[in-house]
Amino acid sequence: MVYTLSNYSYSFIRRLRELATPLEAYNLQIADIDTTCHLKPLQTLTNDNSVYGYSIDFDQNTVTDIESPHAYVDITNSTLLAANGIKFHHLTSDTFDTRIFNHFLLKPNSVEFANCFLDATLIHNVKQRIQTQPTIIKLDHCVCDPNYTITVMLECFPFCKTLRLRGSVNFVLSNFIVTDFRSLFTKNSMEFFAFLEITEGNATWTDLNSLLDDFEDSNSEKTDDLVIILHHEVRYFRFKPLIV
Repeated sequence: MVYTLSNYSYSFIRRLRELATPLEAYNLQIADIDTTCHLKPLQTLTNDNSVYGYSIDFDQNTVTDIESPHAYVDITNSTLLAANGIKFHHLTSDTFDTRIFNHFLLKPNSVEFANCFLDATLIHNVKQRIQTQPTIIKLDHCVCDPNYTITVMLECFPFCKTLRLRGSVNFVLSNFIVTDFRSLFTKNSMEFFAFLEITEGNATWTDLNSLLDDFEDSNSEKTDDLVIILHHEVRYFRFKPLIV
């Protein structure tokens, strides 16, 4: 049975508001549709004026605009930010701090992990705090738990249409397993493509032969399954047809 907040005593409602985090207070206001409780103080929501959202560095304990790394965002006890995109730096399941998430209404189209250690616990914790289904997942110089693959991670984000991997040849080859990814390119007839950027200075296209054996050059960007950037050279690929 559902009870409206107004069914409770004023002292209880007031105490509830005092204990609520910014995100909890905002959700209480949304739940109080007919504004019978008059929760004070009102929790304001700061909309994301940036195209790409916010960046949270768990090493430096800072929040910045993704587009402007030096534009620091001041987080006070009452701050609540609406994030259309979110980027996590140096985040692991051990450094995961729920307190910073109390200041974000997360409805991102894009979720990015940079220099993070990815495992099932971390992704589960992050997913619990996201209120939408992101369509873009980015991994920048991350490390994956040996028992946790990117394809398993993407099961937590079933509406993902774009995967971006950025890092060394070893990072890309160890995490982009072609046999696992082939199903993603055809799942539910949804458009899906992968974007790989190799940042290793002495890497060559020959280093990627084991990956490219399953692909052929794509003559059109509109039909590509895979995009690779190496030394500023961009090439487009699509899966070779399976031989039955």
